[in-house]
Amino acid sequence: MPASGELDQYITFQQREEDANGDRLGADWDETTQLRLPAKVVFQRGGEVGLAARLEGRIPVVLVIRDSSESRAITTAWRATDAQGRVYNLRSAYPHRDRGFIEIQAETGDVAEG
Repeated sequence: MPASGELDQYITFQQREEDANGDRLGADWDETTQLRLPAKVVFQRGGEVGLAARLEGRIPVVLVIRDSSESRAITTAWRATDAQGRVYNLRSAYPHRDRGFIEIQAETGDVAEG
């Protein structure tokens, strides 16, 4: 189980703005913070998926956050950013092997931002 001290970075989660039809899929990113949560960021180094992604200029990562009603609202239609300005394209979210946490598979690097 991740210790509280291991959630050592704050990650900002954002949704897209609503367009004229009320849809979020094609709109620009809403720069206001939807959620700002402490997280553990684990960069994936090995494995076939990690190596293939790096060849394409992407870096796979796992974001570990606390499970809560707010964090369960995060979907792959959202994005995350960190204090260093990295943008994380969210790929999937599922319960961590230790209860009380959520793992979010994401990637950073050459990902669509707009």
